[in-house]
Amino acid sequence: MRIGMILKSKFPPDIRIEKEARTLLNAGHKVYLLSYTQENEQKSEEVVNGIHVCRISPPWVKLSPISRMLNSLKFYLIFYNSYWAKQIERFVSDFKIQSLHVHDLPLLGTAISAGNRSGVPVIADLHENYPAALQILYKNNLAVKTWFTKNPTRWLFYERNSLLGVKHIIVVVEEAKQRLIEQYCIPADKLTVLMNVEDIEYFSSIELDTEILTRYRNKFLISYIGGGGIHRGLDTTIRSIAYLQDEGRKIHLLLVGPEEKERQRLCELAKVERVGDQVEIIKWQPFNKVPSYIKASDICLVPHQKNSHTDTTIPHKLFQYMLMKKPVIVSNCRPLKRIVEETGCGLVFQSGSPRDLAKSIYTLYKDRRQRQECSRLGQQSVLNRYNWFLEGEKLCSLYESFERESNIH
Repeated sequence: MRIGMILKSKFPPDIRIEKEARTLLNAGHKVYLLSYTQENEQKSEEVVNGIHVCRISPPWVKLSPISRMLNSLKFYLIFYNSYWAKQIERFVSDFKIQSLHVHDLPLLGTAISAGNRSGVPVIADLHENYPAALQILYKNNLAVKTWFTKNPTRWLFYERNSLLGVKHIIVVVEEAKQRLIEQYCIPADKLTVLMNVEDIEYFSSIELDTEILTRYRNKFLISYIGGGGIHRGLDTTIRSIAYLQDEGRKIHLLLVGPEEKERQRLCELAKVERVGDQVEIIKWQPFNKVPSYIKASDICLVPHQKNSHTDTTIPHKLFQYMLMKKPVIVSNCRPLKRIVEETGCGLVFQSGSPRDLAKSIYTLYKDRRQRQECSRLGQQSVLNRYNWFLEGEKLCSLYESFERESNIH
């Protein structure tokens, strides 16, 4: 089958898309991807690890100011992007696309319209609970423009209408599937869970950086690897270190990934909490460096704030930690709590409580045997259950069913 993926951002990188594409390519499908151009990118087309990537200029580059304004206004009025609709229809025609696989919510309605005109079914791949993310990120922003463009109620209405118009829906965790069943009465057989688990062979093949391992060799390292933002719980993490000051310089907290503005804010918080000498915050690192930072760690964290967004999603980092035999400490977001308690790979703390997080850190810090047991159970769970080999089989089965159905018709 000729599968056309749609991504409203630049590619590469995107861990989820790369894993899905590898699986589909290995199963004999052809995978095409329509995305935005990279900075200073001259190539409109190139093959990236077997994926035929077609790049288009963003509307703010390609369109005149008036056309750009009208295109944006139309999207936020009726959630239809005229610029992208033309690009998707051309993409379908040029590459004889047989199925549109749309990553995340913003372009889903546009792709459905373009797909209907082209006679191509649409599969929605929802990486997160998008309306809930907007509610968390913009809840304190009362500007009229923000209310209009980021209003969660409007996005929920759009999400519902879009999902009723797709052939199939892919979500990242069981809790997300249950939300859509309960909220929109979507039939369970129209939903497939493809978790953000790791491709064991690929991840394990990445060469470790000895400089990173050496840098942290003499520290008891607690790390978080991922993006910043108010929903990540990084404030709670830094404040928790203040409860561990009796351990002096032995405990070192490393946050990898927050953007510059967030890094500055978190560094200031560390100074206020008087833990600046125990906290290190560095910018986003290339994916091939991630295994080295995990390997250098003694404990790995997912301290996300518990809310309607984090209760229906799961990060890749949890399974990367587990695969590399690191004990984990996670907040009590529903999927995190469920998986950690089920597997025994670590401890769960009360979201937003620095004291409770500090207690969990101290428990593992003092008990090497418990750390080793959590590490063993975590890796065993990934090898036996939470891995992309098993999740990828579900993706292949899904597209095999689409092919059989199209052949019948």
